[in-house]
Amino acid sequence: MQRRDVTPIAMVASEQRVRVPKDAPVIHEALEPAARAAIRAAFEPVARSPESTAPRSRRPADAADAPATAVGLVAEADALWRRGERDRARERYRKAGALSGPTAEAAWLALARRELSAGAPSAATAAIEAYEARFAAGELASEAAGIAYRAALQQGDLRLVRRRAESLQKRHPHTPQAEAAARWLRANPAQGTQ
Repeated sequence: MQRRDVTPIAMVASEQRVRVPKDAPVIHEALEPAARAAIRAAFEPVARSPESTAPRSRRPADAADAPATAVGLVAEADALWRRGERDRARERYRKAGALSGPTAEAAWLALARRELSAGAPSAATAAIEAYEARFAAGELASEAAGIAYRAALQQGDLRLVRRRAESLQKRHPHTPQAEAAARWLRANPAQGTQ
C-alpha cells in the first residue's frame, strides 16, 4: 500500500489518475495535461522569493494573444481570492466555468465553496445554479448538490434544507453528501410525522 501523501504526486508525475469506484477495482486512466497541471499546482507550495513579488515584465505578444485555459484562470482566481480581490476572482472563476472540460466544471464548485467559506450562501447557490445550467449531467453533480445543501443550511431555511437533503438522497444515494443529508433528516424529522 502506498502512502496517501505521496501517491497523488507519483500518479501525476506518471501522467495517470486513479478512480476508485465503490465495490469495484481501481481504475487507472491517462491524465490530460490540463488536469495534470491543475493537480501539480495544488500540491506545490507557492514560492515567496523576492523575484515572485517583483513586478513582472510584459509578456511577449504571442503569449498575450494566447487563449486563456480553465486551469490558468482557476489558478489566477485562487490567487486573487487569497489576496482579497474577490470581484476579480469571481470573474476568473466564471470565465473558466464558461470553457469546457473537467477544470471548467470544477471552477463553478470552487467559486461556490469560496462563497460558502466567506459566509455568502446566496452567492454560493448562484454559482451552483450556473454550474447546473452549464453542466446539467456533470461528473461533479453530487458534489454540487452537496454544496447547495450546505448553502441552505448556512441560510437557515429549514424547508429548503429538507428539500435539498431529500433530493440528494434520491439523486445521489450512495455518496458522502447523501449520507450527511440523511443524518440531518434523522436529526430533524418533518413536522407531523412521529
